Amino acid sequence: MTSNRAERGYLSLNDKEGCLLDYPFESIFVETNGIRLHVMQAGPADGAVLLLLHGFPEFWYSWKRQIPYFAEKGYRVWAPDLRGYNKSDKPIEETGQKKVVLGGHDWGGFLAWCVAEQSPYLVEKLIICNVPLMSVMQRNLRRNPLQMDGAELVCSIFSVTHDPRMVG
Repeated sequence: MTSNRAERGYLSLNDKEGCLLDYPFESIFVETNGIRLHVMQAGPADGAVLLLLHGFPEFWYSWKRQIPYFAEKGYRVWAPDLRGYNKSDKPIEETGQKKVVLGGHDWGGFLAWCVAEQSPYLVEKLIICNVPLMSVMQRNLRRNPLQMDGAELVCSIFSVTHDPRMVG
């Protein structure tokens, strides 16, 4: 696994809401499992890693306001552009740390739940936004036909290989 530094310096963008981003982000590319991921980083290189996973169909930019906040609190923030398909690459290993603070929103939150559940040794703390507790999601998948239909759609979009009704 290798990292290629693409660009460093201040990122100044005006978004649709008139938010001016003027913060020292780093844009890098990480090669993992034969896939090249784009990652925006900020914060001290020796800070605890806070890995932020975006929702669907977003990209790192959905964390534009949170990245500077947590970087200023001393975290080394990583906000990758996820593949968004089935078993997305795992940039945790590229951070050089044994554990990370893992945060996720929307589909990124679902992925974060899955990482924490399947690989708890990689996660120091878990922050989830806009996703129900896994136990609540599992209960609804088992009991609610509309949720089952929605889960089957999600599985078809992301090529999940197991039956969503078997969760839990």
